[in-house]
Amino acid sequence: MCLAAPAAPAPAAPSAELSTVYRWYVVYECVLVNLVGFVTLFFQCELQAGRAAFLKAFPQWAGVAADSLFGHYWLQGDLNCATPAARCLTYMVAGWLMIAGTLQIFINFDGLRRRVFPGDWDCPRGVKVACMYAFFVCDWYWVVLMWAFRATIGWQQIVGSAVDIALRLAFAAKPSRMFKGPPPSAPSPSC
Repeated sequence: MCLAAPAAPAPAAPSAELSTVYRWYVVYECVLVNLVGFVTLFFQCELQAGRAAFLKAFPQWAGVAADSLFGHYWLQGDLNCATPAARCLTYMVAGWLMIAGTLQIFINFDGLRRRVFPGDWDCPRGVKVACMYAFFVCDWYWVVLMWAFRATIGWQQIVGSAVDIALRLAFAAKPSRMFKGPPPSAPSPSC
């Protein structure tokens, strides 16, 4: 038989403040994956034209070096610009990268979000963990695509994705690494 105990105050929610290492990981991903990815994909055809002009003027440069210099990180050759359909899909992926970066920023950086939306509150841990796992699933979807289309995907994309997946794996394996405070404890039974 349970006797009703006086109501205890609700425990404070565990801090959703990002750990320093996860904060820097999110900054890295938003800048080097989302922002650089968006810009290099959105301007891929112009960058490829610049690469061709550069190699014509400086034939001593290796094509791989010119690829890196001109942001040719995505598909082999000129596949991004070969047809109107390819260009359309390139712009669609560029848009997704911009949206993904925006979501990462507004979900993970509470202070920045409150500057844009005054009166908003901190995102709870669960939302931030769900965001991380959504990107983790996306990483592995991308792995499947890179494997299935390995003759199409550029080597820089494969290496860059492998590095990003390896970095996120530490947080996917133990999400408490994402936060400064300890993980929430299980509520004690009332009886």
